[in-house]
Amino acid sequence: TVAVKIPTAPQYVRILRREGVTVSRLEHPRIVNVLGADPFAEPPYLITEYVPGQTLRDAIRQHPEGLAEPEVARILADVQVRDRSGALRPARG
Repeated sequence: TVAVKIPTAPQYVRILRREGVTVSRLEHPRIVNVLGADPFAEPPYLITEYVPGQTLRDAIRQHPEGLAEPEVARILADVQVRDRSGALRPARG
């Protein structure tokens, strides 16, 4: 099963172009693998492995009282890997 990103708004096309190049260079067990991408095609696209589960945003919304310390530590370790690679980008909405 795969996940396909096809942006429509110009700002998301720019994000996909940057994300496709950056994420394709990452290798980490907690980051999805890029299976294919053509950020300069019309329309541009990014294909990654599909990972079921919730987003970080969803996890935070479901736990307004806060996440458990081990979960926060795991998330921060993942963010550190992404930040060193330049793969982080501001959240939308």
